[in-house]
Amino acid sequence: MPDEPKPPVISNPSPTPSPKLADANKKSAPALSPDAVSRSESKATQFFRSFLRWAGIALVVFGLGALAAIFLFYIPKSNDLKQTAQEFATANAKISALQTEITTLENRIAELSTLEAANQGLQTDLEMAQLHAHLLDALVDVRAAQYALAQDDPASASEQLATTAATLTEMQKLLEAEQAQSVDTMLSRLELAQGGLDSDPFAAQSDLEVLATRLLQLEEATFNEP
Repeated sequence: MPDEPKPPVISNPSPTPSPKLADANKKSAPALSPDAVSRSESKATQFFRSFLRWAGIALVVFGLGALAAIFLFYIPKSNDLKQTAQEFATANAKISALQTEITTLENRIAELSTLEAANQGLQTDLEMAQLHAHLLDALVDVRAAQYALAQDDPASASEQLATTAATLTEMQKLLEAEQAQSVDTMLSRLELAQGGLDSDPFAAQSDLEVLATRLLQLEEATFNEP
């Protein structure tokens, strides 16, 4: 069977506020004039904009000051510090090299000192050996001259004593001051002996004996002391 038509739905219209209620709402909020609202907003905006402007200027000035401080003070000081650090490192390297060189030189000096001491010892031994040789040469000359005189040969005795004075002089150079003075006496005695070889062989023999005795005493004092 055919569908029956549905009855139309009638929607309730929203109630409109009454004019009295609207008038009551308007009376509850104080009414401000448009000029007052405009003036209030304009002062606040102007103050805020002025604050932002001065704040921006202050930031710019601060930033420029910071940049100026960086370029004028920080960067030059930083460069100076870097240069100083480099110079300090270079100086330390030179000091280390010099200390190494000084150590090497000190070791070399110690070695040379040891060699110098050894050389000095050898030089002393050489001088003492030369001194002993000169002393024995002079003693041999004197004994040979004594033997020649004992054989009545003054010419041979004179020949034996020909270089004795030079030998005593060389020996004197190697002696200390006190002992060197005693050689002067020996030279004087040798001169007396040489002068009496022909004229007074007995006195010459006596002078040669005194000279030989003094040479033996010098040898004993110089080489045979403990």
